[in-house]
Amino acid sequence: MDDQLITRFKRTGYELDARELVLKCVSLAQQFDLTAKQFAEDFETFALNRKIATGLVNGGHLDAFSNSMNHKKRKRPPTEADTLGWAGNSWNDVEPDVLSDTSNTRRSRTTPAKAAKAVVMAPSPAITNTTSSSFSQRTQKGQVFSTLNAHLHFDDEAQVQYLDGRIGDFAAAFEDATGCHPSHPVYAACQEPVLMVGRICCDSEGRLNERSVLLEGSIELSNGMRTKLDLSKLEGFKLFLGQVVVVRGINPAGACIVAHQLYTAVPKPVVQTSLGQMQHFAQATGVKGLSMVVAAGPFSSKEDAAYEPLQALLTHCTTQPPPDVLVLMGPFVDANHPLVQAGMLEESYEDVFASQVIDRLDDYLDSAGSSCHVVLVPSTWDVHHHPVFPQPPFLPEAVPTRHPQQFTLLSNPGTFACNEVVVGVVTSDVIKHLSGQEVQRGPQGDRLPSFAAHLLGQQSYYPLYPPASGSLLDCSQASNLQLPVTPDILLLPSDLNPFAKLVPVRAPPPQGADTDAGVVQTVGQKAGRQH
Repeated sequence: MDDQLITRFKRTGYELDARELVLKCVSLAQQFDLTAKQFAEDFETFALNRKIATGLVNGGHLDAFSNSMNHKKRKRPPTEADTLGWAGNSWNDVEPDVLSDTSNTRRSRTTPAKAAKAVVMAPSPAITNTTSSSFSQRTQKGQVFSTLNAHLHFDDEAQVQYLDGRIGDFAAAFEDATGCHPSHPVYAACQEPVLMVGRICCDSEGRLNERSVLLEGSIELSNGMRTKLDLSKLEGFKLFLGQVVVVRGINPAGACIVAHQLYTAVPKPVVQTSLGQMQHFAQATGVKGLSMVVAAGPFSSKEDAAYEPLQALLTHCTTQPPPDVLVLMGPFVDANHPLVQAGMLEESYEDVFASQVIDRLDDYLDSAGSSCHVVLVPSTWDVHHHPVFPQPPFLPEAVPTRHPQQFTLLSNPGTFACNEVVVGVVTSDVIKHLSGQEVQRGPQGDRLPSFAAHLLGQQSYYPLYPPASGSLLDCSQASNLQLPVTPDILLLPSDLNPFAKLVPVRAPPPQGADTDAGVVQTVGQKAGRQH
């Protein structure tokens, strides 16, 4: 039982580091007739109620726990068995002839000594035949009134692998960038500053704040344990749930990490384009360079399904020199459209998409010529497509076009290249979701670009966890959220105010360096290093 107790305590965040404490726990478990699992769970409940921080358990904690269990035992009301005289006896003590009656009648309970004279009581007709007429005549029998996240498939193993994998990937990227490995467990005491890596969590349900921040370590380095994170010594920070960070700090007693520095961004490298490739692209596009038009749905007004906004966009593109690339992001057949919600469309969703969107794009390509390319990105609000995130691209058979060579069907999120320019796009409103979860200290500045910077620094198109309501995140496919490279242009449709700005991302300095290096993301030119 000794090893079981030690293992169970570690899983709850507590540790028994002395042999005498383990023996004392074994004695108490036997005293209260508890298994190792029950004892550890009861101690965890006691510790949470008494606000005992996770970490090492001492003798005083066990004494207080023993007193609490004894108090509960004294307060326990007598059971029915105690009242009727069955306490301390078993069925083996009952006369065999008493148990020989196999009828369905209820038997009055007596002491074993009087069991032979027990009287078998017949059931009361008034009890067995009583039926509530209102209950039997109910009209909503078996009806489900509300279901939470019925569309989601919960896979605990996939969720654990996704979250733990993000911590491991961030730690590896940090080591590659700095030469330092953040290997110290989050729960282990240390008096000198060390590097620890983990995921930002909240100590309770609700919105994150400065006093509720926990750091959850990886399974490999920290057994997945969480420790309170003290941010009082930091001049500024920007944190959100699910963010992976490297902390430089101390943990005096093993129960609270005092952060001295936070490293929250390790961006992926940008794609390098050779001089020969640049010359080739320049000759292909000429002096005008590469042009791109980007638009996000919905593409129809709420009053009808005539798709006039989409037609106006395509008309604009034909009256001007046609763009080389037209990027259209869903929703194309919006699940929130009043006609969709009311079921008043005269065609199927797939037919609406084909006739109102694809046919118009075919007409546009007829006039724009073969040099124009269309990129389609779905949305989780597209009622004719899979409502899951990450989201697969539209199937080719769902896009009945006359110009299949001029269409690129992209996933959500997705990354594509236009000559030397790498573009990243995600139609989930990650900017809005982050704006409702971020806690920060320091100069405010322009918050919207900083939200976009989180994606680049965390190497993820959706770094927030738990995800926002309605995001439809499927952890079994979450590997598709990872940024393959740092894009030159990041497209993030949002209900918040539109913006087109540079997004600075501060990377951790290499070991021994006295200056910070950052990646500046620009629109229309290659990203470069800024010192």
